Amino acid sequence: MSLLPRTTVLPLLFFTAGPALGQEALAPGRTMRLEFPELPPTFQAMWDSTDAKPAVSVRLPDDYTAEGAFPLFVHLEGGHGGNGANLGVPLQITQGKGYVAANFPLFRRLKPDPARSWTIAVGADDAGKIGQAYRTILERLSSLVPNLDPGRSILGGHSNGAHTVAALLSVLDETTLASYGGFYFVDGGLDWSSFKRTEVLGGHSILFLVGGRDLNGDDDWWRGHLRERAAFLRQGAQWTKMTRWRFEVFDGVGHEFAREYFPKLREWAAAVDRAPASPKKATRQASRRVFARDSPEATSATRTVRELPGHPDGAASSGLGLSP
Repeated sequence: MSLLPRTTVLPLLFFTAGPALGQEALAPGRTMRLEFPELPPTFQAMWDSTDAKPAVSVRLPDDYTAEGAFPLFVHLEGGHGGNGANLGVPLQITQGKGYVAANFPLFRRLKPDPARSWTIAVGADDAGKIGQAYRTILERLSSLVPNLDPGRSILGGHSNGAHTVAALLSVLDETTLASYGGFYFVDGGLDWSSFKRTEVLGGHSILFLVGGRDLNGDDDWWRGHLRERAAFLRQGAQWTKMTRWRFEVFDGVGHEFAREYFPKLREWAAAVDRAPASPKKATRQASRRVFARDSPEATSATRTVRELPGHPDGAASSGLGLSP
């Protein structure tokens, strides 16, 4: 049975450029496919050695109105990132309401060597290319949908998608800082941060979700490293009083994007609301400010969730701390 909410299926519209759309095109529930032939190849296209042009998929919420302000919810897939056409995760989290859902592809500076599988990971050296591409995408999107709310907007990803978010934050990309109020990392993107970056990101909400299953020497050999990094970042957030940062470990979950993550992300996203103050420091010119209001109520997860001890916002812990 599909996890996707039951919504009205509307025609898919394709756009390559142009000003803000008329209200007939900005109908609630409308799905749009935005093409960007001017951008460099996506990571997926590089890996597949195809000439597929970069594109993103965007869906307006069922409760969309021209008078309201709606945040953007962008999810980045893992692996090679796909072709920007998978709205499954953002729609499952938002349940099709309150947010403009989007899926962006990934970008790499260079194509990794297929014979060296560990080189697939997006890193800080890719941040320049990623930031330029996402800036172009956000500028187009904000011109088509002019009532986006950046303070409540969210950017996150799973695995290599999380690495991509980390790459942008590692260089304090100004467009990224100005366009989103919250970031989430699902089982990836933990090899970053410094005290300076932590200070700049103090006004943003950040959620780290890590699978806690002990695979006993299975292929997921770096599970212990992820858990150790989560514990390290939690300690740094506590020490620097980053009260908007949350860290949680899910028992019984490995590297997959587990269904138990959806209610947790939904609950967290509803509280994201960055103050409109400018970032303290940034490296790039910010694009036009882009983006939920109401979010559906969260449901409880079925597996054990371990909130790391000493949670900086003082939330109650389940008492099952992260073990080394």
